[in-house]
Amino acid sequence: MSVLTIQIKRISAFIYVLIFLLGFNVLFNLMFQWYGISLIVRVYLFVFCFYLIYNYAAFETERLRVLYSRRFGDISDFVIFFEMGIVPFLIIYGVTGVFTFIDYLRLPHWPWNPFLSLLNGRYSNLVIYSLLLFLILKLKKGPGVKIAIFIGVSVAYYFVDKILYTIFFSSPGIGVVKVLKLVLLISLLFFEFMIQRSRLFLVLMATVLSITLVITAISANYLVFRYSGIASFQKKESGLVLLRFGFEFPYNDLKTIVTRTGDMVLFSELLDHAAADRYRLNYSDREWEELFLSGDVELADTVAGQIEDRELEISFEKIVNYAYESSLVPEEKIERASNIIALAARHAAGKRDYLQEKIPGANRNFKLWGIAVLGMTKEPGAIPFLMEYLTDIDSGLVDASYESLRTITGSDPAQVLNTSKNDPEVISKFKQFYLRNRRGS
Repeated sequence: MSVLTIQIKRISAFIYVLIFLLGFNVLFNLMFQWYGISLIVRVYLFVFCFYLIYNYAAFETERLRVLYSRRFGDISDFVIFFEMGIVPFLIIYGVTGVFTFIDYLRLPHWPWNPFLSLLNGRYSNLVIYSLLLFLILKLKKGPGVKIAIFIGVSVAYYFVDKILYTIFFSSPGIGVVKVLKLVLLISLLFFEFMIQRSRLFLVLMATVLSITLVITAISANYLVFRYSGIASFQKKESGLVLLRFGFEFPYNDLKTIVTRTGDMVLFSELLDHAAADRYRLNYSDREWEELFLSGDVELADTVAGQIEDRELEISFEKIVNYAYESSLVPEEKIERASNIIALAARHAAGKRDYLQEKIPGANRNFKLWGIAVLGMTKEPGAIPFLMEYLTDIDSGLVDASYESLRTITGSDPAQVLNTSKNDPEVISKFKQFYLRNRRGS
């Protein structure tokens, strides 16, 4: 009787419950969008995997080694490694894969979405934690100590993993981290079951296997990226994965997807990768303008920063009109878009009247934005207009106009005079500055 057969008999009740839950999850996800059932199944999946690992770890390896040495001779340790060190984790990964495909039934882009998620490590931590549990259970320590070690090692692994992926974001270092992580874990498994083999040999085997696994994952993403339609979900997702590994060739196709589909989420991710890679996104002036005008304020503010860095030209009227339309959606908070404010100010020369004509009849958000733009222009000609809002009943407009006046004049009369921002003496100081510096405006 094989080890697998023995273990299946031991956990048969758990297997039946898992099959029932997965089947119920299929029906539920086809009919409803609630995540609750999937969460229950996911929790049970952890219980099932950890119980499976507990049973394998409790198996008497020494007795198995004696028995298999008679049956298989010199390759007995490889057979034991396969049955004890590979099979349980293949089961865990297989069950995790089935769960992932079922869980994603309620989401768009099935089956590509779950396939690419699994390919790129979705739920892989369950396999890692199961492996850590297996190795810790083999220690000759008490149950309480083992539990403490497992919790400590799991928490440490989680945070170290996060830190490393942050440090090596969008670089070949990601591949190196993955390889080193696999080498360590696979080597520990080899050491557990192949005690008669040279440790150097086992580490070399683990290294070759780890590099093969990582290259396979990268190659699979490349093939998906290479042969998928230009605007497809799988093209985008596989391209982003390749960028994370430090490859630059996906940029051109991903940039095309953004301009064709207006996918602002993808564009935002491209900006993050380009910043990490020091890669320059070479859109045309017209394409930058379209990106700026087609997204929400948060993204438009990011695009405005890119346009500013490249010193590209864009119509002042279009910037103002975009800000006006965006101000009609209160949650967009156009008045906080510092890059859009700076971009508008840079293009306001000789066109300030267009903005000043729009401000009085606009809503509060646009007024705050427009007042900030006028301040950023640092044009003394804007002072009379801004002084009108120093006496407004809205304290927010008073504060904004005062800040703009302070920016233009370089003075802070309210602070110097120890008085309110709309005090007549303060207004007089700003008026005097204007009279000294006006140039026919």
